[in-house]
Amino acid sequence: MTSERSLVAEQGFTLLEVIVALAIAAAGLAVLAVILGGSLESAARSGSREDALARARSRLESALVLTRPVIGRQEGADPDGYRWLMETRQIATLPSGNGAPLAFYAVDVEVLWGSGARVHLTGRRFGPPVAP
Repeated sequence: MTSERSLVAEQGFTLLEVIVALAIAAAGLAVLAVILGGSLESAARSGSREDALARARSRLESALVLTRPVIGRQEGADPDGYRWLMETRQIATLPSGNGAPLAFYAVDVEVLWGSGARVHLTGRRFGPPVAP
């Protein structure tokens, strides 16, 4: 009897054991694929957001260094799918020590892409008043 048991134990895995092992491996691979897919999608979203943020910073910085700010709303689109809106408004006029008034401006920049994703930056600056 003992020799029969050892002979059966040495024959290998049964078909049922192989099927169960393959099912467990397939489930593990499916979970791994979902996790990796989510990571890749998150990395792509993060890259788009960083790109939009760089575009917004560039537009804001260029508006803040202009000698005479352009009052009002401007908008445009870049060829690769990003859209931008920029609004400059004079929020105060202040007297200065030399007699010439000084204006305080607010600049808002918004960059949009994809299906509603957006970044928004705001800056402030002083400059000569712009006639209304």
